[in-house]
Amino acid sequence: SAFRGLRRASKDVEAPIVVVYSAHLPFLAAAWLTRIVRRDVFLCAILPDLPEFMGVGGRLYTTYKTVESFLFRKLVRGFDSLIFLTDAMGERIGIPAEKRMVVEGIYDPRDDPPSTEAASAGDDTFTILYTGTLAARYGIVDLLQAFEDVGAPEARLWICGDGDTRPAIESMTRHEPRLQYFGQVPRSRALELQREASVLVNPRRPEGEFTKYSFPSKTMEYLASGKQVIMHGLPGIPPEYLEHLTIPATSDAAGLAEALRKVSALSPEERATRGARARAFILASKSPEAQVARVLEHWARLRDGKPARGTAGRRA
Repeated sequence: SAFRGLRRASKDVEAPIVVVYSAHLPFLAAAWLTRIVRRDVFLCAILPDLPEFMGVGGRLYTTYKTVESFLFRKLVRGFDSLIFLTDAMGERIGIPAEKRMVVEGIYDPRDDPPSTEAASAGDDTFTILYTGTLAARYGIVDLLQAFEDVGAPEARLWICGDGDTRPAIESMTRHEPRLQYFGQVPRSRALELQREASVLVNPRRPEGEFTKYSFPSKTMEYLASGKQVIMHGLPGIPPEYLEHLTIPATSDAAGLAEALRKVSALSPEERATRGARARAFILASKSPEAQVARVLEHWARLRDGKPARGTAGRRA
């Protein structure tokens, strides 16, 4: 059905571009078949995930995934352009560097709250915020330990979300008045809390093979808040982000605690200046317009600098 649809859609278009989003075999196969019958078709796959990292199951499921991954690689290696979440994904499946590019995400400034200049909750209060899944594998226990190690009476820890560490967090709130657990909140409320906090933390450790093939989407949202961001140097984060992050020296609770002390020692003015630079970076280079412009330039280079246009003024 997808193949027939592509044939109809490209019938009157000169040198069409076919873009397949995600590693869905039927759509990849339909695009590949379209190339068989029309040699001037330009094929691009946008791949936020690899098949072998999509879901878990038993022996039968693993066998199915092995076959799927094999067919997936055979198909995408014949595509002209591959867009990945991280560069390691392209390396893993053997895509030449000139055919691949990284688009780790898009931040739409239209989702911005009205202001990013809200003050922290009290002149002397140092508020630490985490929003997201409360999974042990994401380092939440490290964050709780780091907060206790810091021990500053003026510090506050705010946590939003749900997950397997929720019971430990709720237990800690009963004897730690500096910790406030908000539960699951709407995104609008999470953005409000980000504006009020002093520093935003993502405690996920750079461990496990999957970290090479993932990009935490909250990284963009955190940096766009205009506040300081503490997180480990995960292998899936593009290098241009690193100068805007405070990266712990070690990937454990002690490293997080030391990073928190480092940021808390900065003056509010210095934190605001650094946060503003990070926000400007996101708005300038990660907006829909900026990221899509990069994709179009990538395609133009691969097509010898000749943007495809359809007949009768229709863009391919």
